Amino acid sequence: MKPEENVSKSPTTAEAANRKRKNNGNPEGSHARRRLFETACEYSNTPPEFDRFENLRISNDEDFLSQLEESFLLQIFKYLTRTDIHNVMAVCKRLHRASSDPSLDTIKWKGGVTIISRTEKGYGFEHHVKCESYPWKKETTHKYQYEILKIEGGGYEEKKEINGDLEHFPHMSVPNHKWQILENFYAALKNILRRHEATYIQINKIPCGSHLFSRLLSELKDHKIQLLECVDMECDPTSTEKLFFAQLVKKVKNVDMSRSIHATSIINERFLSEVGQSKLQNFSSNLGHQTFFKNRFRPSESLFPHIVHLNSLLAAGMIINVNSVLKLIMMRMDTASISHRHSYGRWYFTTDQELTGEIIAVQMKEREEEYEYSVNETPRNFNHHCIIGKLNGMEAKFLVREIKVDDWNEEEGGSDPILYSIDITFMNTLCYKEEEVPSISQLIEQ
Repeated sequence: MKPEENVSKSPTTAEAANRKRKNNGNPEGSHARRRLFETACEYSNTPPEFDRFENLRISNDEDFLSQLEESFLLQIFKYLTRTDIHNVMAVCKRLHRASSDPSLDTIKWKGGVTIISRTEKGYGFEHHVKCESYPWKKETTHKYQYEILKIEGGGYEEKKEINGDLEHFPHMSVPNHKWQILENFYAALKNILRRHEATYIQINKIPCGSHLFSRLLSELKDHKIQLLECVDMECDPTSTEKLFFAQLVKKVKNVDMSRSIHATSIINERFLSEVGQSKLQNFSSNLGHQTFFKNRFRPSESLFPHIVHLNSLLAAGMIINVNSVLKLIMMRMDTASISHRHSYGRWYFTTDQELTGEIIAVQMKEREEEYEYSVNETPRNFNHHCIIGKLNGMEAKFLVREIKVDDWNEEEGGSDPILYSIDITFMNTLCYKEEEVPSISQLIEQ
């Protein structure tokens, strides 16, 4: 009788069914699960609780993730991106349930733009998703739109649209109502922002007393906001909501209020002192409107340490004592850190007396060894001043202009309704050439 030859046998029907069951119908299922687990443990600080899984048997036919408790699965999922989590949901019902846990909502789809508006008949928002790996995106962006509007009879109606435009959602309209924002609006906004990050937020025509900012503080606590832009925001100076606005600004790197001429009362020494002690890098307000000069304030030098780190500070209503201007400029140049030295920025504020070359020259005598001062006269009798650091290469160029204020109050400081704007640009001459100086919009994008 011939010895039995080694012949590869095909699996029986029962064995094939058993293997299919273990892999949940996916021949690569066990391999994917094993790689998922090993990768998460390799690039993370594996908790001590995982030690008891060291001897866990792993083979090509073993669905070892089914043996893990859901709490351990969640620990692994915390090291994934939202795209990865979305793919894990499709593996099996158990992973779908685990990857839908609310504790993973802090992992969001990146690159979101949220626009909140007061519309002609109510309030609405739209959220644009610009994430490249967003599975439902058909074009360059994917848009969600929502509006709650008032209808005849005193009721309200909710409308939603995906990749379209609602009928009563015109951005160019001028709404005149001041209805309170209903809870349905915040519920819909919360549902969208639960797993979509708001990198850029624009607020259009929202009254400051609408409790929007206090609610946004709660909804945006897990978001990394790069830019907050306020358009035609109305602010009651007695409203406590402006305190919540300051708290919201502290979460943001860049704030643009240049198109909110009626919200200037919110900008004062206390506001800048509070938001300056945060991650804020650029703050800008409207520079060409009289309203900003009407809500002027005179900060003390105690504010200076809180704002010297700002790349851009455009606050026309901030009146600095003429004898303190050079001190503020020197503090800004002295405190340039290694990363800060590679930055470019712009400051704009005012003084109630003209900053002349003579005043600067006298104050510069104590720093002659560190800084060099020069002045160039222009045909319009405006002087371009320039201070260059001899050691760190920091440069400050500033122009002094005369401004006439329409509503000057004689009791406030003299009978002459004149202010002088100080427009300063900072740059490091060792890092930037003249033609390489970036614009403010480029700085914000960075």
